[in-house]
Amino acid sequence: MLYPGNGQALFVQLKETILHKIQQGEYVEGCCLPSERQLAEIYGISRVTVRQALNELVQERVLVKRHGKGTFVAFKRIDQNLDGLLGFVEEFAVRNLKCEVKVEQMRYEVAPDLACAAMQVPKKTRMLMIVRVIYVENHPLALDRTYVPESVAYLVENLDFRNEMLYNFLERSGYRLTEAHQEIGAAIPSSEEARLLNLESTSPVLVIHRTTYVEGGKPIIHNRAVYRADRYLYNLTLKRRPYGLSGSPNLFHPL
Repeated sequence: MLYPGNGQALFVQLKETILHKIQQGEYVEGCCLPSERQLAEIYGISRVTVRQALNELVQERVLVKRHGKGTFVAFKRIDQNLDGLLGFVEEFAVRNLKCEVKVEQMRYEVAPDLACAAMQVPKKTRMLMIVRVIYVENHPLALDRTYVPESVAYLVENLDFRNEMLYNFLERSGYRLTEAHQEIGAAIPSSEEARLLNLESTSPVLVIHRTTYVEGGKPIIHNRAVYRADRYLYNLTLKRRPYGLSGSPNLFHPL
């Protein structure tokens, strides 16, 4: 129950009540809360008060509103530091997160121009394409499309991706991975990506293109990974150069 006379605003009391229910597991990640009208009736308060509490929890990323569907408990966002080279599955395994991999497709096909350019081969080169959905804590988080050249593909054709991590396997097979070039951008998922990631078609996603290299600077695999933006983010620490802007040309000009 909420108490008008306890010196705490009613919307704050409702916020704390919802947070308590989330912490106790009554409202789990991804579940839909009662509607504003229902919450107003349950707690005997106005819908304006309910809306204020929900809006603040949305701003704090505890809840998320979906147009025409309601208010849901947000998934905890998984953050990844940009300070080392880990495979797309490795990064969850090293943090002891429950991770499962489902292979949706595995076949030889003519690779797209972008993958061919990244792998430094002629256009229309045939490669092994592997499409995997990565589940973290029982929910789909990422869709990874990997292109492997035929010279290496025979090694991974029968790999059990449910129990093997690609980077680790390649290193055990004698390929020393040294670095990767990675680009990160925002996009709207395709209909297939939205379906596999259990997303609405208008939900934003993070798209990551990565080319991984072995000793000698030779590319060995190219990935296009699509991450749910509501569950995943990258972070990094930026350090100020000792000289700052000193010695740089004047960037500001008087009008």
